[in-house]
Amino acid sequence: MNASGRKRRTVGLPETRRREWLLDIDFRKRETFAYACEAYSRILEACRSPRERVALADEYAACAALSDERVSVAEVVELVREAAAARNGWKRILARYAPAFRAATGSVHAPLHHRGEAASLRCHATQVGGDCAFPPVVSGHAFHGPVRLRGTEMRMTWSELLEAPPPLSMPGLLAFMERWKPGSTQGFEPATADQIAALAKPHGGLNALPRVYREFLETMGASTGSLRLSFGTTSISALLEDRKDLQRERPDARRYLRFTMGEEDEYNSTGRRDTDDFFELTRPTPDGRDAAIIRIHEEDLIRGMGEVEQPFPTFSDWLRTIIVSRVVFEAEPKEQTRYYSLGAKPEAPSKAYEFLTRLGFSLTELGASSAVIPLEHPGYGVIALVDAPTASIPSTGLRLRARDKTQQALLNEVIADHKQALRGG
Repeated sequence: MNASGRKRRTVGLPETRRREWLLDIDFRKRETFAYACEAYSRILEACRSPRERVALADEYAACAALSDERVSVAEVVELVREAAAARNGWKRILARYAPAFRAATGSVHAPLHHRGEAASLRCHATQVGGDCAFPPVVSGHAFHGPVRLRGTEMRMTWSELLEAPPPLSMPGLLAFMERWKPGSTQGFEPATADQIAALAKPHGGLNALPRVYREFLETMGASTGSLRLSFGTTSISALLEDRKDLQRERPDARRYLRFTMGEEDEYNSTGRRDTDDFFELTRPTPDGRDAAIIRIHEEDLIRGMGEVEQPFPTFSDWLRTIIVSRVVFEAEPKEQTRYYSLGAKPEAPSKAYEFLTRLGFSLTELGASSAVIPLEHPGYGVIALVDAPTASIPSTGLRLRARDKTQQALLNEVIADHKQALRGG
């Protein structure tokens, strides 16, 4: 890693000539490090000579008392006395709590010139020895270095994503699901070629179906197993069965293709079944693989009544959001998943994306769009989902989930520290 990868600006922090580098410390010792820096900083401020520093460090040792159970008073005292007696006290403190990989090489890349910063350091945001800003924890042990979970990583700038958003593919979807929840694709059953042809016929044939929907039907069109995608059904058998009522009026087949059927719900206060989801076939995506979708009761669509909802821009956005939610965010304990509202500023999605990619996140096998962006930290087992504002939710949303509780707590603090910047300033 070259020096530029260790600078404050790489994670969006302000930088000056004397505050250029991130602090490189062991996450497990972050609180001990902070207490030692605070004590040593005050000793430096109060003393003019090495002798005075040593004397004041001895006084501190005699009366030191910390309320934090995570921190050993004896360890802090020992380090403060060692730093006070040394000519390069800040480097002594930094070297003591360097991550294991850096301590082994004996290399110190982050000069310390910042007393005040050390005392208030949000040191959990700065593992500067790699692409990520926080250390991994695997099976209860910390490992300081990348742990790859995927064979490849997909990285794009925001402008590249806008110009050529990576599409959703069914092989990628299956791979993502099995990595995060092994066995979750069991029970998937594809629709037959005859079923798909029968569904497509009223709409003008197979070529009228959005390509991503055809791939979905060929993968799980008959059954999604234990995976529930909607308050209703996506089963091609149910969709074809409903077609048998030839006397019933239908929406314009040249414009609309229903892909979910709402079910009867005894708890629905309206007394009606749940809404249906439709493709708007006349509004394809630029690459032709997908199309815009809407949510409305079929009878309301026919009569031009009721409210048309668009909870997701496209089928791909709908599906990738549901997959991440069901497979990752709704896993137990559910409270481990955190949600952040980043406000309604139009630049918030790009700010969130750029911030997370600087921390080492990359795109997943689920692809992405400017509206729905699943991201993964490939080494440390963390999933993020950025949702752009919609008519129903006029705020950018950010959801996060780590496999490990320690990583989750660390990530929560990182996001909390930078929430204002993520909102767009």
